[in-house]
Amino acid sequence: MKKIMLILLFILFCNPKSFGQTVSINSLVVNNVSVNSSDPINIHPSAITNISLATEVLFTVPQSNYGTINIYYQKNKISTPITADGGSGGNLLFNGGNSAGRTFNITLNPAQFDETGGYIYSEYKTDTGTIYKSVNIPIVKTIPNINTPPSDPNYATQTIPYGGTPLLPRFVNYYDAASKDWVDSSGNIVLSERNDWILYNTVTIRQRTIFTNGTIKLEPQKMNITVSKFLSDFSRLYVNNEISKNMYVPLGQNPGTIIGNQASESHNTATGTVTNLLNNYQWQKRTIYPLWWNNINEGLALYGWYDIPGATQANYTPPSESRGIEYRRLVVENPSDKSISRKCSTSNKITVYPIDNKDINNTICCDQTAYYNTNPNPITGTILVGSTAYIWQSSPDGIDWNDFSTRNLNGNSTGNSTGKDYTPIRSTNGRRPYVGIIKYRRLALDYGTNLYNISNSVSVNYSNQTAKISNEKNKKIEVNDNILKVYPNPGISMITVNGIDNISSFQVKVIDTTGKIVISKDPNQSDNELIRLDISTLPKGIYILELENKSNKFRKKIIKN
Repeated sequence: MKKIMLILLFILFCNPKSFGQTVSINSLVVNNVSVNSSDPINIHPSAITNISLATEVLFTVPQSNYGTINIYYQKNKISTPITADGGSGGNLLFNGGNSAGRTFNITLNPAQFDETGGYIYSEYKTDTGTIYKSVNIPIVKTIPNINTPPSDPNYATQTIPYGGTPLLPRFVNYYDAASKDWVDSSGNIVLSERNDWILYNTVTIRQRTIFTNGTIKLEPQKMNITVSKFLSDFSRLYVNNEISKNMYVPLGQNPGTIIGNQASESHNTATGTVTNLLNNYQWQKRTIYPLWWNNINEGLALYGWYDIPGATQANYTPPSESRGIEYRRLVVENPSDKSISRKCSTSNKITVYPIDNKDINNTICCDQTAYYNTNPNPITGTILVGSTAYIWQSSPDGIDWNDFSTRNLNGNSTGNSTGKDYTPIRSTNGRRPYVGIIKYRRLALDYGTNLYNISNSVSVNYSNQTAKISNEKNKKIEVNDNILKVYPNPGISMITVNGIDNISSFQVKVIDTTGKIVISKDPNQSDNELIRLDISTLPKGIYILELENKSNKFRKKIIKN
């Protein structure tokens, strides 16, 4: 018996691919929210879930580079495993070592799973065919609540300088929300419309959600934002305190100097306007990171503004940083007062972005023309692997870029400044819509490295011409596709089509590159102003969306991811 045991131990130690190996999944991020890899993954019953994860394979001895790594899912406990969308990892390179890893970005369609849920797991297959699996991570088909606000309705407080902008948490997430805004406590004023979030008076805010069915919800949780006083004895006070623009600095290089103007204040007196110079400066900085309702006060303490010791001059030269940092300059009444409630006013804020020139597919699409009677189509961007946040920027000349991150830090997918896609809004000059070309681009922040990557830029030509549609009798014509709006595009599952009158009266077709009709939808007599199409079953590729009635035909290219 002892001899047999020794033989078995010898076999085990001589066969390293059957002893001491592990396959694990970690760094799990679900819809841009980090989760514990030991907990079930919640997927909404009617929405695509985006998941990034890292998988690691560890052996006791070095391995070859010919084994393969993949992510699989099972729709239930007894179903056949299927490679997840984005889960084909190819060869895993050990390069003479005993451990190797791979990062994945996969998408899960709820239709892939039974009501009782299923599993995902990582599988490593050696060059000899031996298979090693990670533990199963359960999939649960429920509505996740990833940003639950606290039970205390007056949970959060924040003090900001005179003329400052508050730091806001991400919005409470609802899958069927049409829009989300921060409003005053009464719900009557949208704060982003109050002078671009620059505040001069104390206000209490809360979230207002408008759902796709038209209903409105005001969250009970509120944040009280106290605005510091500054030269409060003066009438019609105006503070001129400006610092220079954002900087985009390659990783490892030092930023340039942030230049500030000669600060001054102007106010009214009985004899006219009086202007005085201001010279008591204090520079501040903060690390860029998203804030959440359920720990907002802790988040403000970690990622809020704080004084830079010794930075009391008109200008400031920041050190090299490995993550995005915002800067602003205060003018203070009493330089010796360092309290949070001190009397002070702030400049605009600028950001120093550390740029990583690594080759990632951070691209956006496409150039377009927005006619006088149409709105721009959404600008769509690629999905990036890992935990990523986005900041959209605009520029009239492609040189000086302004970002929208001060307005809606909410992470929606379209129609705002921090989602994967962005829907431009045509600005107005008085009552006249803007005419001219505006360029847009996207910054991608990788939370793993704390570095930014700049996308290509696209142009929107805001035209002063009206899109023309021929009314020639009994003749069908193809209309400029800028009128027809499709979003998201590229899409994964459900896409929305609108932008033309009586859209429900059109026959809808989706045509592949061979000319085959792969989706067909007959017209109906409803009053719907949009059409919803499910493209989840289509293979990835380029298609033509065609809408046709008795007099007009609309065609637009769509992309299935």
